[in-house]
Amino acid sequence: MRYRALGSRRVVNASALFAGVMGALSLAAIGSVRATTIDLDLGTPPHVPSNFAISFDALHGIGLHGQALSLDFSFSNGEFVRLFTVIRNPFVALLKLQTNSSGMVNFLHGTGFLVDQHGNPLDQPLQLGSAAGSNGSLAAGLFPLLSGDLQRPFDFFGIHLDLRLPAAPSCITARHSVY
Repeated sequence: MRYRALGSRRVVNASALFAGVMGALSLAAIGSVRATTIDLDLGTPPHVPSNFAISFDALHGIGLHGQALSLDFSFSNGEFVRLFTVIRNPFVALLKLQTNSSGMVNFLHGTGFLVDQHGNPLDQPLQLGSAAGSNGSLAAGLFPLLSGDLQRPFDFFGIHLDLRLPAAPSCITARHSVY
């Protein structure tokens, strides 16, 4: 995969992948966008992994036309994630989308944030890191602990992403993951 960090932070070499996604915001340049809500099951408590992946198919068949896409990932059954004071590896919520393209389809762009139990942002929206693979895969990563505004430990109940899809003659297939 080819990686590119957006914004002034060069954070794309983060080694730990983790999951979680929810909230509600829209890209300022395009106005209000209705978000697609996707529930994620974190598994049986207590669940304390250093990384894991959750697959979903809610975006299957969406064409890549340069459009805006807002995603609210929420944890099922009132579950939440607690980030403790000491974390060995950088925390990142990574969304990976697979397309039916056999080559590079360009990068996702956007912002994201963690949300509290009421769906409110825990921090200001952050620019996402972005990646695209030569196999038609796309990825967007949220690195919320780099802003320095979140005091640990804290709980979050989901993650929200506002994405701008690339314009490419392909569509998203059923294999999507949140890490």
